[in-house]
Amino acid sequence: MAVAVLLQTIVEQLQKKPISLAPIWLGGMILLLIPGALEKLPLPELPFSMVRRSLFSERFWTQLGASSFLPLYLRHELRRPQTWLTLILTVALGALIPKERFALWIFVAQLPLQRGLWSIGGWRRIAVRTPGGPQLGGGLLLTAYLWSQAIQAAIALVAWGMLLLLEGKWETASFLHVTAATFSGVLCCAAVSMEGDAGRPWLVNFVGLSVALIASSLVYWQPALLILSAYIFSNLKHSVTYRLWSVEEFDEDALLS
Repeated sequence: MAVAVLLQTIVEQLQKKPISLAPIWLGGMILLLIPGALEKLPLPELPFSMVRRSLFSERFWTQLGASSFLPLYLRHELRRPQTWLTLILTVALGALIPKERFALWIFVAQLPLQRGLWSIGGWRRIAVRTPGGPQLGGGLLLTAYLWSQAIQAAIALVAWGMLLLLEGKWETASFLHVTAATFSGVLCCAAVSMEGDAGRPWLVNFVGLSVALIASSLVYWQPALLILSAYIFSNLKHSVTYRLWSVEEFDEDALLS
């Protein structure tokens, strides 16, 4: 309900008319639960040959600040059918958006982000044991999630843009605004992916949804604010240096007792 209250003003500004809280709450639940259901589908992995190992050379990706953890995360994410099924659903829903309501893409674009957050909890146990030391795990996981979602956002935007061209609904200015808003959502959602008790599902999904939608809406209205989103991610990434380690390894209950 708190998320719905936060989002009500955003939706009203995008729709240019008042809207009741009930559909906002229902829409928020859908944006949270559908990606969760997709993530839990018992689907077989795609053949590894479809995601060539050479695309994830550790030497290349290490330069992007995520050590060997990033290619490991990307290989896992991009060979899972759940990832591509969510992208297909995202583009299909985007194709249904009328020309005068392009801003609604901001909500559709939350599906890949939320699906990623549903699975991020399992990566905590890997990140906390990275060769760089457990204190670095939180920052590495944030960076890996960011790059994975940025790649997926780019694929979804290209596919959606092609559909818009084919349907004669293309508008350059609107598409550029939506693109900036989409990547702003990716940056800010990644920035808080260690919130909600260090990335545990459900709570972190609420936090990620709220922050991503607010950031996307602001950047849609003023694309230059994308720079602020990048700053927020950079700042929060460094602030979680010991966050994952403390949650996974530090037993505060034992200390207090």
